[in-house]
Amino acid sequence: MSIPIGLQYQEKYERYFLFVTCIVIVVASLISLLVHIHRSKSLHRWGMLPVLLANCILYSLMNILYFVLYKDNYDYYTIREVDIKLVVWQGSVNDVTEVVMSLASTLLALDRVLVMTWPLLYHVHNMGRKLAAFSCFVTLGLYVVHSSLVLLMDVRPEETFFGLLVYFNYSIIEKVLPSALVIEALLHIVFCIHFQRFSRRAQNAIARKQAAQVGPLSIVYPLILLQVNHITLFQIVSHTLLCALPHLVIFVEHVCDWEMDWINCIYPFYSSAFCVSVLLFTLFTLYKLKPTKCFEKVHSNSVLYYMRQPT
Repeated sequence: MSIPIGLQYQEKYERYFLFVTCIVIVVASLISLLVHIHRSKSLHRWGMLPVLLANCILYSLMNILYFVLYKDNYDYYTIREVDIKLVVWQGSVNDVTEVVMSLASTLLALDRVLVMTWPLLYHVHNMGRKLAAFSCFVTLGLYVVHSSLVLLMDVRPEETFFGLLVYFNYSIIEKVLPSALVIEALLHIVFCIHFQRFSRRAQNAIARKQAAQVGPLSIVYPLILLQVNHITLFQIVSHTLLCALPHLVIFVEHVCDWEMDWINCIYPFYSSAFCVSVLLFTLFTLYKLKPTKCFEKVHSNSVLYYMRQPT
């Protein structure tokens, strides 16, 4: 009986694909992060977008570390306890990274909804930084708990920390991740509705300012808001198609105890699809943050202004 293509890919090629893809993600995310910090004012410099980019870097570094530490020739008679802990860490850290990425994606959508719905309160209460701080706190907490359980566990299955680690990862896979995906989907729907309304208002505001012969610098802020919203919208589409929908199908099949062979065929590609989603997001973010040169003419004084606008 031949081995399914999905399992062959997962055993032989997946780690190489993830390694190369994650290197590209790290480079693109670092450039995007530096461009965002350089271009933004101090008030808007630290928000959910740079936090999500930082999570992309962390996600990629975890996969690169997995590739570097990977071994497929363990001797199970002489294997050391540290190697067992390493195997357990490698087999479970991806679940944590996916939850962290989904959480950051959800908070980015929430951040955009808040800034479009209550812009004054958003800036007065500095909600962007608070959401970013909350995301960093939860991310750090998940990684610390997971790594601590791996380090403290014993190799015996009856040991307390081994059971806690199993329960922790079971909760991540069966409870936290599906709940995060549901909340993320609801916030994405709300974001799309507000984004459509905001786009109309922003375009009308820019048109009114241009008709009133206002200088180009006064229309940069709504353009930047549209720029970040475009990034969020693209991230929503890529994450939904490549991550949320496949995971939802797999979760429903598991809960309903269905036997569908095609689901078993796509399951080995889920980690690669998740990585491709992160790659597309980072490349699109880099494209949108790339400044372009343009000239805006102000008719009131016939002065030619030079500025850098978002794509």
